[in-house]
Amino acid sequence: KARMIGEILVTYADAQRAAASRGMVAGLYDPEAAISRASVEAAYTSAASSSTAVVAVLAHVDHGKTTLLDTLLGTDVAAQEPGLITQSVRPSILSLPERLLQERGCSATDKIAFVDTPGHKVFDGMRSAASDSADV
Repeated sequence: KARMIGEILVTYADAQRAAASRGMVAGLYDPEAAISRASVEAAYTSAASSSTAVVAVLAHVDHGKTTLLDTLLGTDVAAQEPGLITQSVRPSILSLPERLLQERGCSATDKIAFVDTPGHKVFDGMRSAASDSADV
């Protein structure tokens, strides 16, 4: 099966050969399945705690969405992405600091579920589906 990349038609066999020539392995990625998994995980977390907000992080490419989440969550996901550009939908759960919870009179089960999204135009559908599944 061939896919359009910009104005260029690329077959899976061609993609495999190009990847192999660079010491990489090509794989098929199903963005709809990734969105579904991310939505289910966020919804499951939300159901486990009635006070979990699901937040879709949306912006154009290279605006620091994943880096912001890395800073909040203490992770280093951005550095692991090919070309430092997010290429999938990824849920992350942030437990709020106890001090903040106490100041606001919130429960210790209050969390925020972030759904990180890719910013490049070719991922418009993934961003749209992520925003549809979010509270914010």
